[in-house]
Amino acid sequence: LDAGAQEERALDEALAGRLGLVEALHDVLDAGRTLEIAGDSLTGEALAGHLTRAAGRPIGYRRLPAGGEVLDRLMALVDDGRLAGNADLDALRAEFPFLLDFDRWLAGPGAGLLDEALRAPQEGRAQR
Repeated sequence: LDAGAQEERALDEALAGRLGLVEALHDVLDAGRTLEIAGDSLTGEALAGHLTRAAGRPIGYRRLPAGGEVLDRLMALVDDGRLAGNADLDALRAEFPFLLDFDRWLAGPGAGLLDEALRAPQEGRAQR
């Protein structure tokens, strides 16, 4: 696997974003507060809709087929809601306005990653 400079740049940006979050939350954590953090809660179909709008072309959603014990157990946890958080995203975004929703992430830090994914050859598809 040749990671290449492009992937290194993406990892550096992701790390910088996470370090910024850690720095911003430092005072909150020092004050003894407990915060539940989470991202937007979107279905597969909703994710496909957001990605379609960002990409400017149709992107479909297809649930992964059963794939062994670990994947099946993880999918069961998702299905029954045990992996869903209770974070109040509106309150978190009001207190920490730099937190992005999925659309803003796609238009900002995620734009290059989406573009790269769209340009990558798709396994199981003929090259065009």
